[in-house]
Amino acid sequence: MVTYKKNFDLDEADIELIEDTLRNQIRTLTDNKQSLSEAESGRAIKLVETIKRLNELLGKLHNQKIWYSQVNQTGVPLG
Repeated sequence: MVTYKKNFDLDEADIELIEDTLRNQIRTLTDNKQSLSEAESGRAIKLVETIKRLNELLGKLHNQKIWYSQVNQTGVPLG
């Protein structure tokens, strides 16, 4: 049985490359979707589902980042 690693060793450049590639793929799929005719609505629905999944993946990557901000003496981030 195949199991997947739960942790990956990726640096900031790797993550940035993955995010850029996902954004480019979303852009390409969106352009393709817009060029489809009404007769190809089934294909358009599949493209929309794929675009949604890619956007969700980008969101997961974004949410796993550790964001730093300046904080004051109480530990509350500055507005």
